[in-house]
Amino acid sequence: MKNIKLHKPTVDELWFREKCMSDPNTMAYNAGYDVGFEGYHKDTGCIDFPQDKWQEWANTKLNNSDFFYAYILDIETN
Repeated sequence: MKNIKLHKPTVDELWFREKCMSDPNTMAYNAGYDVGFEGYHKDTGCIDFPQDKWQEWANTKLNNSDFFYAYILDIETN
């Protein structure tokens, strides 16, 4: 376990969140629900997270003490 750490991403690193949220295999657990918010794809469970939304999301989530978000980082491979 000493080879991993939690990493709070910068806005520029939110490309990884976008990639995960647009991958049907990753988001399959989320498919089929009637959630009714913009950017949700019921057939795949994917959620749009375009780059023009990253800063707003970071401001409301990453800088909020009531919310925690981090990447699990392998120190050796980064």
